Amino acid sequence: MNSGLTCEVLIRITNVLCGVELNTVMDLQSICYSTCNSILHEGKMKCLTWRHGKIGLGKSVAVLFSNGRMTVNGNANIPAALKNCRQFARLFQKLGYEVQFKAISILSISVCTKFPYNIKPNIEYICRVYGGEYEPELHNACQVKLKQMCVFVFPSGSINATGLSNTIEARNMLKSFINDIVIHGYQS
Repeated sequence: MNSGLTCEVLIRITNVLCGVELNTVMDLQSICYSTCNSILHEGKMKCLTWRHGKIGLGKSVAVLFSNGRMTVNGNANIPAALKNCRQFARLFQKLGYEVQFKAISILSISVCTKFPYNIKPNIEYICRVYGGEYEPELHNACQVKLKQMCVFVFPSGSINATGLSNTIEARNMLKSFINDIVIHGYQS
């Protein structure tokens, strides 16, 4: 195969995890009693999870801690993630809390893509070269750690990746990874 061959990688964002500092102390038990679809988790990591039916088409989930930190998961893209954070914060304001955004950040982005040209990857090659783990009885994907990103490569050619907070960096890392597999290790 021509070693100068490269392919363009199109990624689709499947989830965005945001972190928000609300700059106030929250009473998780009273919030749980006054809201629907919320669950108070006692124990080592005391937090409240809340899925509001009208935020993020009912797919976004806020995880709130008593110190005012909140994470919002289940967002389709970055603008939607920021909007959903603001909507959850507004609901806490309606409950009587003086909420202010002290800091907001993208913690993690999950993306998916496929190998080009209907290439079926050689899972054994990927595991051997990249130090991946593959246990088809448990999960039908090879799990590879690339810097901060965790990549799942399926025998069908689908790729799921999570762990980076920058879509450009994720695309560049996946492009390099996919091009290496296309050049060296695939089965036709």
